[in-house]
Amino acid sequence: MIRRPPRSTLSSSSAASDVYKRQILFTLTYEDKYGGVHEKTGSIEVKIKGTAVQEAFLQAEQLRELGENAYAVSDYTTAISYLERAIELYERLGYVELAEESRSRIQLAKTYLQARNYYVQGNKEFEEKNYREAKKFYELSLDIYAQLGNSKKVAEVRTKVQSCEDELYKFEIMQGALYGALGLCAAYGTWTKRKGIVKRLKRE
Repeated sequence: MIRRPPRSTLSSSSAASDVYKRQILFTLTYEDKYGGVHEKTGSIEVKIKGTAVQEAFLQAEQLRELGENAYAVSDYTTAISYLERAIELYERLGYVELAEESRSRIQLAKTYLQARNYYVQGNKEFEEKNYREAKKFYELSLDIYAQLGNSKKVAEVRTKVQSCEDELYKFEIMQGALYGALGLCAAYGTWTKRKGIVKRLKRE
């Protein structure tokens, strides 16, 4: 939602209204339910009748709205970019509270990015069959999503952790069977060797 711009604090000589036209370009990257990544590019043209202060405030609000929209579709990098530009304008105008609200959103976006990066790294390790390393990255991602209270992501990452544990269990079973077979071979070899010694002693 776009808030109403503040009244100008400029002198009366500059209080006359002017018409400003701004075009803001945006690109949103989002993921559909099948895991496909898409980009949407567009522009918003804003016509404003007011003072320079009011125009700057509305521009900050537009940037913030674009940032919030990007955040809503999990395009955190784009969200951070727009929100940082909004903060710059808010601070220039003296709107500290609005700047802090945008900073809080940026911090959340960065936290989600960190969780996603751990998850992607876990997928990479899993594909390379480094299941122990994959599990470590998945658990790091899981901890962040749990702190954020994102139950959907928590359930998703837990499934990945379980897959790692299943693969590690299979490996341990195979390894145990291999060691057992090697032990049996060693025992058989020792028994055969002892049998040969007994035969030689009997002949002597």
